[in-house]
Amino acid sequence: MSTRANVWDAIAEEKHWRKSIEDSVPAMHMLNPKNGQPPSGLYILCLAGRDAAWHFTRPEYLISRDVFVAELRRLMVEPTMPSRPVPDVHAYQEAQKRWLEVLVKKYEGS
Repeated sequence: MSTRANVWDAIAEEKHWRKSIEDSVPAMHMLNPKNGQPPSGLYILCLAGRDAAWHFTRPEYLISRDVFVAELRRLMVEPTMPSRPVPDVHAYQEAQKRWLEVLVKKYEGS
């Protein structure tokens, strides 16, 4: 990820987020509820983050840091829907919002 305020490398950002999504697959598999058990809060948070990342890694959102942060902010107001079943969509969207808030702070501070 870009760490200097005056540097934005869209290719590196996309590569970073695509790798993060790819790396999340084994974790999601391990956290996936078994035997009809309800999903844990960590599973829901991971799913919410992964779903948001699938969305914001589109090239049109990576053209600049400002565009990227604007899309993160938009997703905080208009969260994605779960790509897998969850018992509480509201809890999923709240988890996604909290995760996006952390990213916004990180990217605005870098």
